[in-house]
Order: sequence, then structure tokens, then C-alpha cells
Amino acid sequence: MNELDDYINTRSRVVTFQFFIFGHISEDDITMLTQGLFIQLKLQEYPTNDDNIVFAELIDEEKAKAYDCWQGVSLTFGFTSLTLSAEPVVRDTVVDGLMFLRYRYDYLGAKERESNA
Repeated sequence: MNELDDYINTRSRVVTFQFFIFGHISEDDITMLTQGLFIQLKLQEYPTNDDNIVFAELIDEEKAKAYDCWQGVSLTFGFTSLTLSAEPVVRDTVVDGLMFLRYRYDYLGAKERESNA
């Protein structure tokens, strides 16, 4: 189990938005993406609170072979205050940021996840 699973299991419901970044992304760039996303969510009048998570998992060579994927970073944004209706805003805002910062990425999608606890 990882930090994201722990987070989900201590809440009743979490909506996650997952991206895969090819290569390394700095903590400063993740912070910039996150801050931009929160500003955009507030501007679009989506409910936000402090109960959220940004989870970055490094996919090294060993994991890439095990998962049959590329090396890079799996970046997941988790919110208890949002629904799947926020997907276009979250996706487009993060994609705009990644393109501005010149990262190659894939958007893997949004999921509503229920606690297993």
C-alpha cells in the first residue's frame, strides 16, 4: 500500500485525476501545477478544501519492466470535495501547465474511488 491508498482508505470517497509524465519532473514544477490548478478551480467556483493530495510516484526501470510501461512519474491529484464533473477543468489546467513547462505526458483519466476500510 502507498500514501495514496492510505489517503483513500481514510476517507469515504475521493476523486482522482492521474497523469503520466515521461522523464523526471521537479518538485517545484509539481508545486506550480498544483497552485495553478487550485487557482483555476476557485475561479471556476468548484468547491475546494484542504483535504486533498498530490501523489507523485517514480516509475524506475524495475517498475517499468514490471508494469510494462515507460520510466517516468505517475502524478495523481486526489480531492474529496470534487466530483467527476470537474474533470475537464482539472485535465485542461494540468495539461496546459505541462505543455507550458515542456513535459511529455499522457492523461490516464479520472476515477471516483471509495474507501476499502
